[in-house]
Amino acid sequence: MRVALISDTHVDLAAWEKAMDGVMLVNAGSCAIPKQDGEAPTVGLLEDGRVTIFNIDSGDVLIEEMLPGHG
Repeated sequence: MRVALISDTHVDLAAWEKAMDGVMLVNAGSCAIPKQDGEAPTVGLLEDGRVTIFNIDSGDVLIEEMLPGHG
């Protein structure tokens, strides 16, 4: 399993993209300047085959995905 950590879009994303030859794309968004109106700042964590994106202000989990073959 391959994972691509991407940045510079300031929009959170964790998506299993079959069109990307089995690569999971992960963008934690922005901890300072979210691009989507009304969106909270976010951070991401990649640990033990799980991708989790959190709202910094509330601590809420916004996105949680397991890498294929884990869990």
